[in-house]
Amino acid sequence: MSDIGAPYIGRSLRRREDRRLLTGRGQFIADLVLPRVLHAVLVRSPLAHARIRDVDLSRARAAPGVVMALNGADLLQMLPPVPEGQISLPRKWTTVIQHKFLNPQQPLLAYDKVRHVGEAVAIIAAETRDQAEDAAELVALDLEELPPVVDPEAGLRPDSPIVHDRFDTNLIGEFKVTRGDPDAVMARAPHRLKRRFYHHRYAAVPMECRGVVSAYDPRTDSATIWSSTQVVHWVRREAAALLGLPEARVRCVALDVGGGFGGKGHVYPEDLLVTFLAHRLGRPVRWIEDRREHLMSATHSRDQLHDVEVGFDDDGRIIAIRDDYLVDCGAWNPIGSGVAYNTAVHLTGPYKIENLAASGKIAVTNKVPNAPYRGAGRPEAAYAIERLVDYAARQLGVPPEELRRRNFIKPEAMPYQTALGLNYDSGEFARNLDQALAAADLAGFPARRAEARARGRYRGLGHAVYIEQSGFPPDEFAELRFDQSGTLTILMGTQSSGQGHQTAYTQLAAERLGIDPDKVRVLQGDTAAISFGRGTGGSRSIPVGGASNTSIARSGLHFFRIGMSFHTSPVQ
Repeated sequence: MSDIGAPYIGRSLRRREDRRLLTGRGQFIADLVLPRVLHAVLVRSPLAHARIRDVDLSRARAAPGVVMALNGADLLQMLPPVPEGQISLPRKWTTVIQHKFLNPQQPLLAYDKVRHVGEAVAIIAAETRDQAEDAAELVALDLEELPPVVDPEAGLRPDSPIVHDRFDTNLIGEFKVTRGDPDAVMARAPHRLKRRFYHHRYAAVPMECRGVVSAYDPRTDSATIWSSTQVVHWVRREAAALLGLPEARVRCVALDVGGGFGGKGHVYPEDLLVTFLAHRLGRPVRWIEDRREHLMSATHSRDQLHDVEVGFDDDGRIIAIRDDYLVDCGAWNPIGSGVAYNTAVHLTGPYKIENLAASGKIAVTNKVPNAPYRGAGRPEAAYAIERLVDYAARQLGVPPEELRRRNFIKPEAMPYQTALGLNYDSGEFARNLDQALAAADLAGFPARRAEARARGRYRGLGHAVYIEQSGFPPDEFAELRFDQSGTLTILMGTQSSGQGHQTAYTQLAAERLGIDPDKVRVLQGDTAAISFGRGTGGSRSIPVGGASNTSIARSGLHFFRIGMSFHTSPVQ
């Protein structure tokens, strides 16, 4: 038993979720098998860019165990195309930022063209997984191969093949933002430096691949979806729209999710395809992604090309910066402008830079679609500015750590608003850097390098600093319930994918209410119990979900004893 009343925040507390996970009592999407479940397999394009002449399913439909086989043309006869606009731009943003966006919505199954290797062109549902896979091998694809667009810069030239014919361009997004007078200041800068940087493409590789299981209940005209997702409420919303059902009749549940990292942070075609098949067939349907499939169909990230110029004075203080960058979003763009604009707002990092111009472009190519992963545009910005600082230090003959110190926002300037409107409430960046360099034993590095060189090895040392914005969107659902046994149940709109939310939320509640952590239960990832939630992404769970949790607790314990609940936002 814990010591009731002891402080719990900052204290080492045994993780609440580990026992069941370490003893094999966790439940992941592949562990869920329902009675009479059908197994779905997707047929995916072997070509990056091709016009679909035919997807012949005749042999697959006659294969043993096959219950249904559909291609994109079949699906169009049953369902209207998925509407565009899952992501909308805030009105405040659109009125301030010069922008132009086209955002094609990915179909559930490709029916006119395939636009990347791995795009789904057919789905097979059979009694067993083996039967579905065998039938998928019998599908005959008649594809007219087209020249692929693999270089986003080349894709913007007039003679380039077009990925989305109806747009007649591969440029589907662009925006410009300027603060101060960067052109005039850059023109009179004593020193100028311009470089091109490429931040290569990444793929999220969670321990658990994606998966969806869905069942339809004709008695209540309701659907249940189990998905390895970070955003159960978003999946519910899109599935309800697809089926023409009220959201109250669609339930989405995330079991234990074995990693997300942003790659599971939006709605995929498979979430909706499997749900539609279960509704259509009146039987549960199950699709589990394998690792090869994951790498060619789950979203990738990064893939940005930056042309950055910086102007600085004789002391190395940055007085202006300009960044023109190009984002290769792949064949589709499920998160719209989010990643591209997030790069712009983080470009100044921890530095005092008051004159800035950023121009971002989004180009489609015949690659796997691009979406947030581990920072969602921020690492790309940090890479560009930090490499420039290193080059500037080399040009001036100043140690790079010293040039960073000269440009840091000072603690006495806090709170500080950056050129693009981010508010820093605190920060001691020079002190943080000094602590990191001391831990790395910077003074002892030359000797270590010489010793390594004598053994035929090259040793280098580099460092970088960055700012990570967290806690958005700013609203979240939290509800605290006491039962007659004295047990507290915390219902949260965020969604754990292995971060230890159960432990963290327990600590916050136990600290605020002075109760035993063993009396606390945390529930997430179930839209039947939790009416609203933004899910997990952008390092928001503890800053926003935790703030919602503790702000309720501050409201007074007597409320909980009569069962009141709150939908709250943290104090801004």
